[in-house]
Amino acid sequence: MQQHVRRIWRQTRRCFFFITHDVDEALLLGRRIIVMQSNPGRIVQDISNPLFKDSEIEGFQELRAAKEYAALRHELVSLIAGR
Repeated sequence: MQQHVRRIWRQTRRCFFFITHDVDEALLLGRRIIVMQSNPGRIVQDISNPLFKDSEIEGFQELRAAKEYAALRHELVSLIAGR
């Protein structure tokens, strides 16, 4: 499904609002990643995703191979955990 969403975006350049609980999926699909916390629901951080490129990263293998991946994933997990 991720490749399908990216293909549609590349063809249409339409805005997508995609909600996920999967950090890797957010890194693969999101140009912007908005991290939220509950009780009360609030935005913790709005991050511009440096890994989002028009066509270079197509799947999780390429995503995980990117040099910025580990640090950015760690930052997102820490934000979600409230650290």
